[in-house]
Amino acid sequence: MRIVKDEVMQKIKERNIKMKPCFFFIIRKAGLESLLAFFIVFGAIALNSLFYFLKKTKATDFLFFGWVGLDNFLTSLPYDYIVLFIISILLANFLIHKFDLSYGISMNSNMALFFLLVITLALSSFFLLNGIEEVLSSYSKNKAPGKEIVLGEVMEFSDQEAIVREAGGIDWKLILEDAKIFDGNSCEKGKMLRAMGKEKRGKNHIFYADIIKCY
Repeated sequence: MRIVKDEVMQKIKERNIKMKPCFFFIIRKAGLESLLAFFIVFGAIALNSLFYFLKKTKATDFLFFGWVGLDNFLTSLPYDYIVLFIISILLANFLIHKFDLSYGISMNSNMALFFLLVITLALSSFFLLNGIEEVLSSYSKNKAPGKEIVLGEVMEFSDQEAIVREAGGIDWKLILEDAKIFDGNSCEKGKMLRAMGKEKRGKNHIFYADIIKCY
């Protein structure tokens, strides 16, 4: 035993190995845990910003218009939020496995990703309920485009134009000169109408519809 100890001490002297104080490892672990928490929170904020953008632009309403709507939906997505979310989750997963931050819980890469997604989604929901996206929206480069979806009750309808009242009580004048009717359902007063198109800039609540759907 003495011989082994002497050999170890000799190698330490030869390689000039210096012992690190215990507080070094404490600080290192605290730093890694803080970095892990940062990636999780940052990923939750990115996901929350994505949800806010979809809510603000009503982009999911495009999906009601079949393949044409799907193309518009995919085009409208803020992919920088999606990329930031994915990068944050992957970096957090890397830290967990590289520096053994699983706190003794045995888990493979897929399980760690699952728990990270659950935690991030829970945090994102918390942020959404507390309105943090309203604060962050002013710093976002993803400004909502001109209104591309109108949904409301038909108040007046003709071949050339329609008046649609949204749930908030706002009346929109829809220009229907070039609009196509999706699914062929007839539109009339009292029905719900969903229109895809473009808001006319500089004019109050005038919307040029490309496709309309009544139900």
